[in-house]
Order: sequence, then structure tokens, then C-alpha cells
Amino acid sequence: MLRHLMCAQLTNFPGATAYEWDHIARAPRADDAEQLAVLMYTSYRGTTDDAGETLDDARGEVRKLLTDQFGLFDATRSAVYEMDGALGAATILTRWRDAPFVAFSMTAPEW
Repeated sequence: MLRHLMCAQLTNFPGATAYEWDHIARAPRADDAEQLAVLMYTSYRGTTDDAGETLDDARGEVRKLLTDQFGLFDATRSAVYEMDGALGAATILTRWRDAPFVAFSMTAPEW
């Protein structure tokens, strides 16, 4: 899977304000693994990030995430969004090269 690295200094953005999480956001848990895999598969399918991966491939990517193979998984700063009883979106952060890294950003097509 081809990954591109984009970096931005996260200071001095004009108009930046503090953001409060709404009630449907929470930190991801280990028992979210299957739902994260389904979310990953469905949200990337048919996009420029789709290289023909299967649901099993997505499960493998989630296993890599949870075992720190994309950098140290930072569950306290990551967020999943529960929508209608399932994960509808997620932003997953890791620590890579001693800096925060957005490893995955996903939204289910219906959202």
C-alpha cells in the first residue's frame, strides 16, 4: 500500500479556536478492531486510496495499528464517532518520528 507523507506546522493558524468533542466522539478501544476494519474498508473503497484491498486486508491494517507498526498508537488523542450503533468515522493518531501523525482518517460513505 502506497502512503504519502504530508506535514504541517500546527501553530499560528488564523482563526484557530479550541474544539470541543460532541457526545458521539470517544477514544477507540481494542474491542473496536472489527468495526474499525469495516469502516476502513468501506470508507476507502472506490477512492484514490483504494488499491483493491479486501476486508481481510483492512483487518490486517488494523492489527498493525494496534501493535504500533504505524508508530505508537495514541488512543487518547484519536477519536471514533458512533453513528446509528456503528462506527461512522474515525481519526487515528500515532507517534511517528517523535511527532504526532494522522495514520488514518475515515468516514463511512453514508456519512
